[in-house]
Amino acid sequence: MLEGPYGLVFVALGATLGGLLLVAFALAAVYVLVSFSHWIVDRRLRGVEPGLPSREHLDALTATFTGELISAGTFFALHPFGSIDPPLPPEKLVRQGRPLLLVHGFMQARSNFVLLGPRLAGWGLGPIFTVNLRTMDGDLEHHARVLSERIDQIRRATGARQIDCVAHSMGGLVARLAEAGRKEPRIRRLVTLGTPHHGTQVALVALGPAARDMRPGSEVIRGLPPPPPGQLVSISSTHDFMVIPPESARVAPEGRDVVVRHVGHLALLTDHEVSLEVVRALGEDILLRRTSDLFEPVEAREPELAASP
Repeated sequence: MLEGPYGLVFVALGATLGGLLLVAFALAAVYVLVSFSHWIVDRRLRGVEPGLPSREHLDALTATFTGELISAGTFFALHPFGSIDPPLPPEKLVRQGRPLLLVHGFMQARSNFVLLGPRLAGWGLGPIFTVNLRTMDGDLEHHARVLSERIDQIRRATGARQIDCVAHSMGGLVARLAEAGRKEPRIRRLVTLGTPHHGTQVALVALGPAARDMRPGSEVIRGLPPPPPGQLVSISSTHDFMVIPPESARVAPEGRDVVVRHVGHLALLTDHEVSLEVVRALGEDILLRRTSDLFEPVEAREPELAASP
């Protein structure tokens, strides 16, 4: 047993961490309960969710609910640490592959990639960079300018002409806006996770200018320019509690859609199969396909990473 001042410090740290976890998972429980209830009501009104679901269906929903709760609690607990801005890239970085930028979503932080980032690095992707968008500070156009500067920082540091980008939720819209109107795209491949490309009903009750921009039919949503051919891959879930309706995350025919089931909004960042889909999307060179099959479904296979230019 620790005694004296060291013991007091140990107890204080333990109490602080315990309190942080308690608050984080309490907030996560509220978030999941509210968003899950909204999702259930919407699906029943549209006749998608059965009134008397089978036992297998209930078990799957319970697993989805639990996975989202664990993911949300973890990310909420890490948020204070993730709110610290990443360092600027060094003036010159030894380039080993195509740079990969990870962009978080609304009211989140770069710590959301605590699992996905190392997984992608383990597959040989990167070097990997992150960014912090203080999402309550401005609208999507403001965040697009912040992201655009980060992209240029990375390109200057690595000497890369193009980077890849994996963006979660609101981050996907910000990345698309950052590239709007450019003749020479800086992002070779943009993979979005649970991004409301056509807006989401949840934004109707969210606060802040960025949330207003994500409402269905907003000026920003209606004015989104089409991405360059072969750039955009959207990974979405039929059980995403924050993108309502889930079809709002679909991008075909302008991009390729990968749709998964029983994965929550934040759990898209922790699910192993989703991680593999991200690697496949970044690794396949769909720019070399014929236009007619540019966005055909990709069969399940081991990821094959494309060679860096």
